[in-house]
Amino acid sequence: MAGKEAKPFVVSIEEIPDGGMELARDMPEEWISGLLGPQFFRKEGLPRVEVRILRAGPSVVAQGRVRASLGFICARCAEEMPFPLDHSFSHVFVRGHETGGLPDGVDEDPEALEFTFIEGATIDIEPLAAEEVVLALPQFPLCSESCKGVCQHCGRNLNEGSCECHVDVVDPRWEKLRQIKL
Repeated sequence: MAGKEAKPFVVSIEEIPDGGMELARDMPEEWISGLLGPQFFRKEGLPRVEVRILRAGPSVVAQGRVRASLGFICARCAEEMPFPLDHSFSHVFVRGHETGGLPDGVDEDPEALEFTFIEGATIDIEPLAAEEVVLALPQFPLCSESCKGVCQHCGRNLNEGSCECHVDVVDPRWEKLRQIKL
């Protein structure tokens, strides 16, 4: 088809050779931008998806890796930090409800593999890679587990030292408890 780019991650199951096949592609910036939450951003280079595809009887095993140079804003202190994404995944595409043995070269525990039931003659790895990117990103990224955040009054980054604010704010509903002498 003229003017329409072929989809490199749509694979005909019947065309997968006995020894499997490997696909790799630098994905466009728009692809990963649509997957990132507001706290993440692309830093440099394009994201790369690499996948090895093997037939296993009527099923197909996909073992892949997604790499990207990302950055994020810490959820506590709002500092910018690098996030080098290097995420591996394994997935099995199963025809109907049949299961078969895994082919040689698949070094995953069968119990740990994810499954998708397929009916057609092709599989599309791109949505799988996109899902894996989303799952690999932390919901609340932190610069470190011990991040102290920022002062709610002056905005100082408390990782750089304490501030001079003296805060003794008590919810008015609990104010009466301060009057109790023990």
